[in-house]
Amino acid sequence: MFTLAAALALAAQEPEAHPENPPVTDLCALPGEDAAAVRATWAIIDAREMYNPMDLADALRAVPASKPAVVHGGSFKGADMRKVAPLLAGACLAGTELEGSNWEGTEIPNLRLVHIDLVGARAARVRWPGLSTHGVNPQGSDFTGADLSGMRFVSARQGADFDGVSFRAANLSGASFACSIAYPSWCM
Repeated sequence: MFTLAAALALAAQEPEAHPENPPVTDLCALPGEDAAAVRATWAIIDAREMYNPMDLADALRAVPASKPAVVHGGSFKGADMRKVAPLLAGACLAGTELEGSNWEGTEIPNLRLVHIDLVGARAARVRWPGLSTHGVNPQGSDFTGADLSGMRFVSARQGADFDGVSFRAANLSGASFACSIAYPSWCM
């Protein structure tokens, strides 16, 4: 018979991934990198029970400067992420809930977003050069006047929707958009 503590410990464990479906954090490896090889260099933050951006900021400040941060989970729906943003340079957010979050005017070079819903996010005038995404849904987000130079967008899952997204006056130089799940198909 399980005790409540044992049940909670089991519930907190990440299920073992099927070889064809690696853990979402493995998708933080950049194209051409071996996830298993680079995983040891990451500082993985388990944010699955975080709801306050300042808690995330505290966790990011504790990451050694020599290690890239990988944030797994967290629910920051509608949150003001502007104070956390400077700590996310070179980081990867994986499976983090960011619907309706506010990023306006932030600067985050080389941010990686994996399996993120940015539905309705406010990201006007952001400077996110080198942004890399895998399975991000930006529906209804506002990137007006943003610098997304060098961005690589890969939908990689159903649900990536550009309906209502504004890239008005955005810098998209060098950006690429792969919109097919089954095979490379560049839509822009």
